[in-house]
Amino acid sequence: MRARYWRIALGGLGAGAILLGFVWIGRGTEWFVWPADSFMAGETMWAWRGLALIAMGGAMVWGARRF
Repeated sequence: MRARYWRIALGGLGAGAILLGFVWIGRGTEWFVWPADSFMAGETMWAWRGLALIAMGGAMVWGARRF
């Protein structure tokens, strides 16, 4: 029973990480800039970090579904 809660938590955190990764990619590549004076806007470093976060979130979701 306890493992079920861990799977739900891990899947939820992974899905959240994937969504946040897409936001970081969007901010780093200037697909959407809000607020306009953000330190993340146009910084490609954030796009790469977003890609890494999506990969980690995907691994978390995969792990939650696998085990």
